[in-house]
Amino acid sequence: MAINDIINYFLQAPKDMNFISIPECSTEFKKYYSMNPKFGKGYFSILISEGKFLILNANYTPNYHFEKISEIKQDYIEISKFYTTSSSYKVGKRNIKKVDKGIICFINTNKLVRVYCDKNRPIKFTKIILLKEYFDEFLKGRYGSYKDFKNAFKYLSHNPSSPKLNFIFDQIRSSKAKGIPQIIYMESKILEILSNVTHDHEENFKKQHIPVKLTKTDKRLLKKCEKYLKDNIGNYPTTNELSNIAKMSTSRFLLAFRQYFGTTPYKYLKNLRMNASLTLLLNTEDSISLIAKELGYKNSGHFSGIFKSYYGITPNKYRIGNYTFYKK
Repeated sequence: MAINDIINYFLQAPKDMNFISIPECSTEFKKYYSMNPKFGKGYFSILISEGKFLILNANYTPNYHFEKISEIKQDYIEISKFYTTSSSYKVGKRNIKKVDKGIICFINTNKLVRVYCDKNRPIKFTKIILLKEYFDEFLKGRYGSYKDFKNAFKYLSHNPSSPKLNFIFDQIRSSKAKGIPQIIYMESKILEILSNVTHDHEENFKKQHIPVKLTKTDKRLLKKCEKYLKDNIGNYPTTNELSNIAKMSTSRFLLAFRQYFGTTPYKYLKNLRMNASLTLLLNTEDSISLIAKELGYKNSGHFSGIFKSYYGITPNKYRIGNYTFYKK
């Protein structure tokens, strides 16, 4: 059944997924739910700023497979960070797509969406839902030149490896603010995300001096190169290795990679490493030296220097500041 109001959809979703409202943990703007112990364990929360945005945080493990079907007839953009790989989705008649760890961008197309989740596997994510009204009434009213957001988010959907965005999502997830201060803080983080996305898109557009016509096969092979980089995150694959995977000459591969991913293979690998470092620091008790080695850095000093240049904080301080929250 088609739904015209995404806020009502997400307010109904916890009940459909066997969550129970916990009023004592809820606030004026935030609804908190705990999973019915008969069906699994964990929590689900929804922060609502009427007419602007929604922020969802979840960390639960169902003890059953489930499929959720939706068809929402409302314009919105969803930007999410997934911390797990136990779910998949299908839009319209497209193939089922596995959810990878990291940033995912989705622009609603009013098509039927199916979401699948595996039993006995944790599902952990933070989602930001930006309503069309937020752009039309708020952003355009305040920043009249902000017109190209759809192209910027299409760019993000192909280039989800920005460490800056991952870091902002971690800040959103670990925020302890409540009430009006929480809404103000979340809106500041959303504006920060929009600023980063549009800046990255504009910078990439400026660099496209020599456009490369990419076929479906080219794109498929470039995605294969991306997987190779992810699978070999602690190594330095050569340009020849990657261009052979892409079945292109070295010069064409470098142009094609930059056009499709918005950066060079080396910078893309560096971004992947910085993204992975956030997860390793929060979800493992590995030493900084061991994490540096896992990510391909010769020593912890080199790793720490790069980490601080990205995030403005040392790995150790980042871990200490977020460790307690992320163990929940």
